[in-house]
Amino acid sequence: MKPKVSILICTYNCEKYIENTLQTILDQTYKDWELLILDNNSQDKTKELLKKYKKNEKIKLFFSKTNKGAYPGLNYLIKKAKGKYIAIQDHDDLWHPKKLETQINLLDNNESYIGCGTNQITYFEKENKIYFGSVKKKRLFCLSHNTNF
Repeated sequence: MKPKVSILICTYNCEKYIENTLQTILDQTYKDWELLILDNNSQDKTKELLKKYKKNEKIKLFFSKTNKGAYPGLNYLIKKAKGKYIAIQDHDDLWHPKKLETQINLLDNNESYIGCGTNQITYFEKENKIYFGSVKKKRLFCLSHNTNF
């Protein structure tokens, strides 16, 4: 059966973050999803950590021999996605447990909406600072992905 949501993640050298990121997906209250992960030829332990999840039938792993980059990698995963909705998660993102439930409820009950996004909290380790919403800094602009379309 087709899942309602396809969650897409492109990874690259994210051994420090990936297990926490994946746990926030597994902890979602909304369960009708598939997770597609493309590793962009990580040189750290990311691939080994991802392989721990290969027995989970909801998770599909893909490994590239080259670094395709985030957006070509997402395009690759979109072609493989089966869900009505697409949710994009960066390899170091953490989701609130009701994120998908809230967004799917909104989209299913508002047919004129074609997508939705979220607010974000950004933590910069080097500065030990937390920012709420979009971050505008010198030479840096962080914006969260639209989540579903």
